[in-house]
Amino acid sequence: MTKKIAPYGTFLAQEIISHPGYKIVLIFMGQNGWSRCQSMQSFYPLTLCLPPRSSPSNFKWPVLGCELYLIDTGCSQDSFIKFCALNFFSSGALKVNYVSVNQSYVIEKEI
Repeated sequence: MTKKIAPYGTFLAQEIISHPGYKIVLIFMGQNGWSRCQSMQSFYPLTLCLPPRSSPSNFKWPVLGCELYLIDTGCSQDSFIKFCALNFFSSGALKVNYVSVNQSYVIEKEI
């Protein structure tokens, strides 16, 4: 089964191919993630969305060589956040910074 590129990921995928190198990417998730991503896209196109009730493993994430800010508009469980981070690291992300209403922390890639 071929995975679809993450929502709003087409521009970023093309950007990584044409201009490889370090980039900061925002990924919105949670119940308001979709609308926040749409709003942010207009002035920061390096923005992706993990749709509500979706698994990150269902998508291809164009994040090779990127630092990510995973912005949770809900209250996701720690196990799901770590699962997301593992998917992003397997797609080539360098670092995942988690930000929510209640907390923020860095998830390091385990070697």
